Amino acid sequence: MISEGGVSLLVRAVNEGALCRDVPGDATVLVFVDVTLPLTANEAARHQLLTALCVVGPMAGLAIWLGVRSASIARQRSREFFANAAHELRTPLVAIQGYAAGLQTGTFSQGEAVAVISEESERMGALVDNILSLSKVEAHEVVVRVAPCDACGEAADALDTLRPEAQRRSVDLRLTARSRLVFETDCELMRSMLLNIVSNAVRHAVGRIEMTVGEEDGGVLFCVWNDGEPPSDEALARAFDRFYSSRDGHTGIGMALVKEYAELLGGTVDFRRERGLTACRLWLPKR
Repeated sequence: MISEGGVSLLVRAVNEGALCRDVPGDATVLVFVDVTLPLTANEAARHQLLTALCVVGPMAGLAIWLGVRSASIARQRSREFFANAAHELRTPLVAIQGYAAGLQTGTFSQGEAVAVISEESERMGALVDNILSLSKVEAHEVVVRVAPCDACGEAADALDTLRPEAQRRSVDLRLTARSRLVFETDCELMRSMLLNIVSNAVRHAVGRIEMTVGEEDGGVLFCVWNDGEPPSDEALARAFDRFYSSRDGHTGIGMALVKEYAELLGGTVDFRRERGLTACRLWLPKR
């Protein structure tokens, strides 16, 4: 380190005019300055400016590159999102169109066609709702509104909402919880999560679903067990991936939304195998 004219310079080599040639963006910057002669005030200022340019230039270039790459990744994710959404919406739409045409030609009876059209219409409506909700998450437009909520009451309401679908599939729904468990969270987001979790369980269950609500680790824990075929390791690992298709053809878009909402509320959600059953565990903190 040599001080000359009030300027401290790091010297690696002495070659007049040697300044930061061919410096890659992620390399260590070496500043070569000739200090064999005393520096005047103007020369000192010139060396300071050149030194700053050598250091700031690569950093600015790196910042621009990162910005461009981030925008490119965002565009790619957006294209994939809408492509997958269009594909998933096409499936129920094709079924509706097919049974509507079959009803007109007499291929299907009215009762048979109406049942399928109604079911696929509900499926399409749920997909649209979840896709719109995910798009709001992507745009950071979800506003968390914390208020007192009854965890046991919301769990019972979720089961009651899906009971007709469960009965149609001959699946028994059971709830184990105390009469009330009030804590502060976003009631609407919690309701959406419980409906998606129970709906997913109904699709996979063979004949029984058990739901429990209790307190654990300073928060509220919802557990939903179903007696369906145990998922594979891949299915467990990718249960919350967007548009991941399970063996029954349903996508993971609803469970992906559950994970997004759980994280927004500071909670966690996971799938695991317990007691020969498949369990989905949603934990939300008390606020």
